[in-house]
Amino acid sequence: MKFVTKADGSKVPLDLEKVKITCIRAGCSIKLANEIVKIILEKIYNEISTRKIYNMILETLSKRGLTKVKYRYHLEEFRDHIF
Repeated sequence: MKFVTKADGSKVPLDLEKVKITCIRAGCSIKLANEIVKIILEKIYNEISTRKIYNMILETLSKRGLTKVKYRYHLEEFRDHIF
């Protein structure tokens, strides 16, 4: 089992379902969300920071030309930290 390091320094088990759900909320299709999870799974290592995962997602969306989804994803992340 792999762990991620949250912004506060705590370590929690990796939950790729959270990545998938956030991508879908930002406007990704289920198919694209699954593809993003697969890409991240290939690049992930134990105790990776959640910030690095976040940046991987934004990079993947940019490479696919999905600027609108990228910005919605960014807003979702911002909203989650504010409220």
